[in-house]
Amino acid sequence: MFCNYGEPLLNVNTPRFIRTAKRYLAQTMLATSLSVRRFDADAYIESGLDYMVLSIDGASQAVYERFRKKGSLELVCDNIRKLVAARQRSGKRTPVISWQFLAFRHNWQEIPPAAFEHEFEAPWSGASAERLSADPVSNVPATPGCHWLYKNIVMDANGRILPCCASPAPDKELVFSQFDDVDAGDLFNSERHKFARSFFAETHPSVNEITLSGPEPFCVKCNWESKTRPDINGQHIRQYFWAASPGLMSDETLELLSSW
Repeated sequence: MFCNYGEPLLNVNTPRFIRTAKRYLAQTMLATSLSVRRFDADAYIESGLDYMVLSIDGASQAVYERFRKKGSLELVCDNIRKLVAARQRSGKRTPVISWQFLAFRHNWQEIPPAAFEHEFEAPWSGASAERLSADPVSNVPATPGCHWLYKNIVMDANGRILPCCASPAPDKELVFSQFDDVDAGDLFNSERHKFARSFFAETHPSVNEITLSGPEPFCVKCNWESKTRPDINGQHIRQYFWAASPGLMSDETLELLSSW
């Protein structure tokens, strides 16, 4: 995940970092406002980036700039067109582009026009249009858990290892380990990682019965909703597989993978 703590497109080396990750067969993604004037769309297509989340919180300039201060919706849309055009020229189907619309009281009424009025040409058919989805995630029942602890690892510019994109707080120790070029160890299975994961196991004793040097791991008192509901549903999975490689899987296979 080439994002967090800043705008990844401002770093001219980001495409190179993505190419390096792809050499290790890693899936790659980033989230961006795409509100940058220097944007090399071809570099991001050729990097092998799998997934790009676009944070665009409005369908008109007046509403968009209330949260995205000094941002230009016209510039963002122009960069999207550049990105889709570069993807079309390359013949690639990635990165999959996802529109993330952060809803507030001042912009919720623009969710429908965002979903249906902004269209961009699809790379696999000149006659059809690719609509960037702004549908809210369904709040479906799920067993409590946190995918961050099992699917991701976050490292900041100082080499601190964190389990998710939340920022460390004085009363919640979120730094699980420290990257060291000499002896990094197993950063994904540090003692704090294993300790935090254990709190989603039914057999784990009460936090009061456990002692660990330093403050309590952040996950013990996490106030995010990820513990009670997933942040992805079957529709998102089906959309991803279809967009990444339409026709690769049969309808029966897609149904099996996305009907949970």
